[in-house]
This record gives sequence, structure tokens and C-alpha cells, in this order.
Amino acid sequence: MKTDHRNQRIRRVASRVVSMASPAFFVVSIVNMVRFLSGNASSWLVDTMNAIGVSFHMTRTLEEPDSTLGGVILYYFYGVVAVLVSVSAVMLGGAALARIIEVGWTQFRQEEKEAAEAAEMMALIADRARRRQKRLARSASKARQGADSDILLITAAIALFAWFL
Repeated sequence: MKTDHRNQRIRRVASRVVSMASPAFFVVSIVNMVRFLSGNASSWLVDTMNAIGVSFHMTRTLEEPDSTLGGVILYYFYGVVAVLVSVSAVMLGGAALARIIEVGWTQFRQEEKEAAEAAEMMALIADRARRRQKRLARSASKARQGADSDILLITAAIALFAWFL
């Protein structure tokens, strides 16, 4: 019994360490993006694309040989995209890893499955409510059109009656 309690404590502490490390890596990634944009660092995605021979001529400045304006724009675009992908992976992966460490893989998968089912149910309820609102709006529109035609019919009847007088 003591071992289970001790393991839970160790898991909880490890989970909290991972939870605290994720924002730290997030800040490091954002600092790397600032360094990239200021020209003091490179992007792993840009380096990889240039290494495999993708011929976008991605360069940091127009002064470099074989550089184009499109290549400079793509250089910074792909660099920022790479940082955003890294930041997203760190934050989402860190949160998931912390939960896996705390409760275990089986429990984590069960929680994720339940969350997905709940999200699917909420989407279904929202879709039903949206369809109901559309149906009510259509019936209200038809009712207004019917009221307009009734007024026209009454006006025509009064005009016909007045003509016979």
C-alpha cells in the first residue's frame, strides 16, 4: 500500500515538473523566434528545406546571391511557421505528457475518448439547435408573408366593396 502512495506522489511531482517545463520551453521558443526575425538565428524548417534542395531560393536578405523577393518572404514565412509549430507541439505535448505521467496511458486514453465523445455530443446538440432556429425563422417568414397576403386580400375586398357602392 505504501508503494502505491509513493508511486502516486512521484508521478504527481514528475507531472508538475513537466507542466512547469512546458511554459519554460514555450518562452525559449518565442525567444528563438525573436532571434530568427532579428537575423541572429536560423529556422530548422528553412534549413531543412534548403538542404533537401527545394528551389525557392530562400534567403535572409536580397543582397545574397540568387535571392529573390519571394525567397526572402518565404524564408521568414516558413521560419515563423516552424516556430509556431514548435511552440504548439511544446505546449500541447507538454500538457498531454504531464497528464500521461500523472494518471498513466490507459486512463489518459479513456479521458481523451470521453472528451471526444462529449465534444461530438455538444456539436450534435449545437447543430440541432441551429437547424431548429432556421426552421423557426422560415416558419416566421412564411407567417409574415401570409399576413401580408391577407392584408392585400382585405384591401382588395374593401376596394371592390367600395366600388360597388
